Amino acid sequence: MRYLCFATLLCVLSPALEAADKDATRDMWYGTMDVGTRLFRFRIEPVPDAADAHARQLVSLDEGGQIFRLDDFRLDDAELQFGLRLTKATYSGSITDGGKTSTGSWKQSGQEFALVFHRVAVAPADRPDEIWTGTMNSLFQKLTMRFRVYRDDDGTEKVYFDSVSQKSGGFKAMRTVNGDQWTIDVASIGGAFTGALNAEKTAVTGKWAQGGATLDLVLTQETSLREEPVKAFVRPQTPTAPFP
Repeated sequence: MRYLCFATLLCVLSPALEAADKDATRDMWYGTMDVGTRLFRFRIEPVPDAADAHARQLVSLDEGGQIFRLDDFRLDDAELQFGLRLTKATYSGSITDGGKTSTGSWKQSGQEFALVFHRVAVAPADRPDEIWTGTMNSLFQKLTMRFRVYRDDDGTEKVYFDSVSQKSGGFKAMRTVNGDQWTIDVASIGGAFTGALNAEKTAVTGKWAQGGATLDLVLTQETSLREEPVKAFVRPQTPTAPFP
């Protein structure tokens, strides 16, 4: 699994920010980044109990809610910027919408991904239309897997796969339903689930196939996402493209 890697924060504030409403420095920024096969959700927030009131950290919601300290964080009336020295990654965005939106890009390893952050008072709640979770017994461990299903106003489904135990999620998936028969393909990792929905429509009994192995998996429907423990990132690694 590939991770974002971050180091200690160096916060550089412009005179424009110093003159801004001090309450705004406590706000969070929330954004999503589409890398093609995966959707990352990020939250930038103040570092709790930090001596520097302007210190910021990034929470990667699709990496188990892991926390990364930001480098070279800069926010003023015109720009939101930060750099990640260990990974040679940068983000730069232009502030618009009265200081509420940063439209920019994440650059790393010769690749560039659009990333828009919105200033929020609280983190937006994640409320999928459907949540299906199951635990699979692999050779060496039990793995909890989850599918999140969202529907647009026109009924179009967006499905995402999370390997909860491995703290790796946001992989795009596609569900095909034929009567009570389900198929969910996660092409980017070469995995697929096939199963049958029970009469009560509360569970799908089937199998997960990946890498030449096929294992039993029962998905049960949940009404809300389980809260996962949030941990600071303490093991620097160098990521490889296309993941940030």
